[in-house]
Amino acid sequence: MADDMSEYKELYLKEAEELLQSLNSSLLEFEKNPTREDLIKEMARCAHTLKSNSSSMGFEKLAELSHSMEDGLLMLQESGIEASDEIIDLLFECFDYLEVSVDKVSTGEEEPDNTDLLKKLEVLKSTDIKKRSKEESGVKLAERPQTIRRLRSIKVDIKILDKLVDLVGELLTATMRFQNLNSTYKIKEFDKIINQLNMLTEDIQYEVTEARMIPVGQVFNRFPRMVRDLAKRENKKVDFTIEGSDIQLDRTVLDQIGEPLIHLLRNSIDHGIESPEERIKAGKPETGKIHLRASREKNAVIIEVIDDGAGFDEDKIKEIAIKKGVITEEEAKTIPKKQLLDIPFLPTFSTSDKVTKVSGRGVGLDVVKTKIDELNGSLKMETEKSKGTRFILGLPHTLAIIKCLLTYVGEERYALPIIDISRIVNIEESRMQHIEGNEVFILDGEDIPLIRLRDVFNLPRKKDRKLTVIITERTQEKNGIAVDGIIGEQELMIKSVTKTLKKIKGIAGATILGDGQPAMVLDINGLLA
Repeated sequence: MADDMSEYKELYLKEAEELLQSLNSSLLEFEKNPTREDLIKEMARCAHTLKSNSSSMGFEKLAELSHSMEDGLLMLQESGIEASDEIIDLLFECFDYLEVSVDKVSTGEEEPDNTDLLKKLEVLKSTDIKKRSKEESGVKLAERPQTIRRLRSIKVDIKILDKLVDLVGELLTATMRFQNLNSTYKIKEFDKIINQLNMLTEDIQYEVTEARMIPVGQVFNRFPRMVRDLAKRENKKVDFTIEGSDIQLDRTVLDQIGEPLIHLLRNSIDHGIESPEERIKAGKPETGKIHLRASREKNAVIIEVIDDGAGFDEDKIKEIAIKKGVITEEEAKTIPKKQLLDIPFLPTFSTSDKVTKVSGRGVGLDVVKTKIDELNGSLKMETEKSKGTRFILGLPHTLAIIKCLLTYVGEERYALPIIDISRIVNIEESRMQHIEGNEVFILDGEDIPLIRLRDVFNLPRKKDRKLTVIITERTQEKNGIAVDGIIGEQELMIKSVTKTLKKIKGIAGATILGDGQPAMVLDINGLLA
């Protein structure tokens, strides 16, 4: 019986999370449009369903508050009056209670006390909402045609999908081994079977990957409430907009981007957006704008956080960097803008004059960079003093199975994610130049920095007249990586590596190739660091 209840509880928590997400979205929209009846209906529906589900699970305090909240919303709908700020704030309080309570019951804790909120709701229903009779309109429920919809989707535990991805990876490796064996023994009868196996593996991989894809809106939709609360706390006016909520990412990637985005949004509110008085004085509208946008670019997803606030002061970055010993006064005179804008991402670096509840302690942007690096993504900042700041995050669609370019250096083989590669060129050794201690070459009129994998892994340089160079491009920044040669493209299952290997600059993971031998998967960010 205990196992049955455990299963029911898991289903309850999954549905509760969806209901709270819908309730939060509707409540935020209702604050802007406090007379919209469809939003009241949706909030009442969420409260009603949560009430029923909680009651059936024995979570009486949750059920009681949901019930009282539902009654209040229905009375508000019947009254036809515009909800006051006090009513909306009380609804937010109720939402916070429900969210905290669901979180507590998920870990087996006791539901919090709801007495004060119930009293507030009773006062609200008896004073602020005047009930008026309203004739029933439309067709009665009993007279409506009854239909049963066909079930088109089911909920699947993410652990099952994770296991399926692992199995697809093993299948991918086994298929490659068959191909390698057949290239040695050349059995014609096997050619057709192997081609068919290839096609089936690709189809299964595509379907499993698609099943793990989730719209970024599932994370984005949590932020309007946070931005609203932080802006109120800082006495700032903010117009927060979201674009591209339907863009999809692998669940494992999506799970990891919440924290970096929280830090970036906090930075925009605290450091970026000025107070209404400061904005008016600067000739700006008193309400600042923050825009969160997701879009597709080749094989990546780009997420941007844009504000029209104060921007970063480059002179101030230099001043603090000199004080902290990050750069010298001489270096500050000639440091390129790109390199200068990398400095705020260093640990404990902050340009804020004050420490607030939101930020100013020098933690935040370094957390963002660390997390994005772990995801094998890219991070770039564009800023202009008094105009605003744009953070650009480049993320892979999935971390599990990725298409790679397989290369070799000496006896070892290395895989580079195709997502980072724009082209492969042969460069004459004589074209190499040295600028400020770094090797560069000119390609299509552009200076491209060069990294030699032989240098990275402490191997002696080969005396070749030409270098095989892979051009990587991340958020419009190009670099060249010199290898001994190219093997070809392969889809590979990426495995995590030991703590010792993780410490090696430029290693993102490992994989098993078709011949059963291992290969290191390279981390472009680590190589460029």
